[in-house]
Amino acid sequence: MHAHCSSGGCGNHAPWPCPCPSGGNAHLSEPARLVACFLQMQGSLAAEAAFYSQLATPTAALHEALHALADDIGLRPEHSTLPEDVADQLTTLLLPTVPLLAALTDFTTAHRTLLQYGAPGGLTPLTAYDTALRFGMNTGLKPNQIFIHDGNRDSIVALHLTPPDSSWLDQAELPAALQDMTAAEAELCLSLCTCQWQWLATADASPGTL
Repeated sequence: MHAHCSSGGCGNHAPWPCPCPSGGNAHLSEPARLVACFLQMQGSLAAEAAFYSQLATPTAALHEALHALADDIGLRPEHSTLPEDVADQLTTLLLPTVPLLAALTDFTTAHRTLLQYGAPGGLTPLTAYDTALRFGMNTGLKPNQIFIHDGNRDSIVALHLTPPDSSWLDQAELPAALQDMTAAEAELCLSLCTCQWQWLATADASPGTL
């Protein structure tokens, strides 16, 4: 199966997936094709994992993760960029928590811990998620549920799922194509491909697509 990106070419958007038009991309007429295009065109998670896994210590990983939020380096700069001075404040605030974070074995607890200690310094639920994701790339901690936030909530609704009261969704509730990805990949696909997920949920797509 060959997945085609939307018109305009993906070179202008690398390493981000080529944004599909709001009217839908007919080449990606089913979830499996959309997921294949997403995986083909984005390398951000793999590149980040390679970088963070080779850092010598969890302390170095947390430092880099927090400053990535200010450097436009990362998963979704349009959603989670922080001012440099805020990243500096957060680094001072959160570095003492590294022993606690490094001992955790549950990703949602790591996210909650970062938010608990970092919120007074400007950390948001989404920036806490991205920080926990990068930190976990060094310590081996990965999400096993989908984090729900303003950037992917419309995709969740388009999939005819009711966002739960919590911020986490079981991956088993998503279409099969999204279950074959890691939870981190699925979360990012739902965030960056909202227009196409919404189109697949409309009458313009093939009946019964989702």
